[in-house]
Amino acid sequence: MEPKLVLEWDTSKIATNAVADRIENKEDLGYEDLTDEQIEETVNEDQDLYTWEWEYLCEALTELMNKISYRNYYDNYWY
Repeated sequence: MEPKLVLEWDTSKIATNAVADRIENKEDLGYEDLTDEQIEETVNEDQDLYTWEWEYLCEALTELMNKISYRNYYDNYWY
């Protein structure tokens, strides 16, 4: 039985998903006048993207650890 992947940090997937999301929601984000390549460029220049994704990953891991066991880390800090 193969182990189940719970969380993943893949910067390539993060960027690809961000580009796809921004292209799909062009109008809502104010990107109507941009080409797909220009939108990809904005994602590559977005310095906050990985910070937000890292915070999300940490929150998700903390929630997971709260469900599994409270004994293996101190005061909700696993890192």
